[in-house]
Amino acid sequence: MSCSSAIPASDELVRSFANGNSAHRFLLVKIENEVLVLKAVGAKTASLANDWAEIPRVAEREGGPCYVVVRTGSEKEWCNITFVPESTKVKDKMVYASTKATLQRHLGFQFFSEEKHANTISELTYEFYTGSNLPVYSLSKGEESRIIALKDEDREREERVQQLGGKKRLSCGYHAVQIPLTDSARSSLSQFSSGAANFVELKINDRKDAIEGVGAQTVSTAVIASKITTTEPRYYVYKWQAKTVSLYVCPGNAPRPLRMVYSTSKPAFQSNIEATGIRIDKSAELDDGSELNEAYFQSLFSRPAGVVSAAGGAYRASGMSSSGGAAARPRPTSVIAGAHPIYSLMGQGQGQTDRKPTKKIVIPPSGAW
Repeated sequence: MSCSSAIPASDELVRSFANGNSAHRFLLVKIENEVLVLKAVGAKTASLANDWAEIPRVAEREGGPCYVVVRTGSEKEWCNITFVPESTKVKDKMVYASTKATLQRHLGFQFFSEEKHANTISELTYEFYTGSNLPVYSLSKGEESRIIALKDEDREREERVQQLGGKKRLSCGYHAVQIPLTDSARSSLSQFSSGAANFVELKINDRKDAIEGVGAQTVSTAVIASKITTTEPRYYVYKWQAKTVSLYVCPGNAPRPLRMVYSTSKPAFQSNIEATGIRIDKSAELDDGSELNEAYFQSLFSRPAGVVSAAGGAYRASGMSSSGGAAARPRPTSVIAGAHPIYSLMGQGQGQTDRKPTKKIVIPPSGAW
């Protein structure tokens, strides 16, 4: 705790505050010749905001550090603002910091309900004052947008669940909507299965109750990026070097309602493809289809099993089930196995990783005591 200074207040300051408590909106006080002196007074009207607009102008006119004592409510609701510009000398900063409590003592602690500190003229505005009194909300704009999007997504799921007769299933901790394939989608996938096409584009219809086919064709990896829709989300199935890749591309500029619809239907898209007999080797999600090229697919298939976040999308290896669940993992190697032989007496020994640990009694040899 810092000590308050012993700087006195001028009689004019004390008298003006006591006699004009109900008539003044603010008083501007400075330290001159080691005395707290009154430099300016603002009259009180019915509007706090209008009266406050005068404070930055008066403070800028006087220049340098000062105290601004503002009446914000009743006669016992005053705010003491310590205004110390960044350019103030260190010694003066220390003096004003240690004299703040002294000023309130001279005028009467019972009249002050809050304290503020300002370093710039903009921080003396009424807007800044009201903003500083708002509850602290630690979320950034991006986090707020994400929360809103998640709520909208949940609402969209529930609405579509009701449209589809209330059918839903759990997937990755949330409800995924079951959405069927139309005849056009099955026809496109049939061409893919027969080898007549290596690229299929699918989309959700306008009623948001089915996945329909946009087209099936044969394209090379060099031009696949040009076949990706850049304004709306889409599902794609592509054959790359005899391997099947399912792609979900959601451009950053896609409308939010469509983003939610496609996001909630991803598991249904995966399961519907597998139901037609097409085995998916890899799945990927991107927000920019221009990244699709030979290097991208090579990188995709060089990734280990599991979900890997990377620039341009999240990869999911074939070790993941269509609903997002992880496949069975191999049994971890025993820490004890392969260690010094003495550790085999306390658990599993070499070559015994599939057996349960057993208790053993060690009898020390003669003379060990």
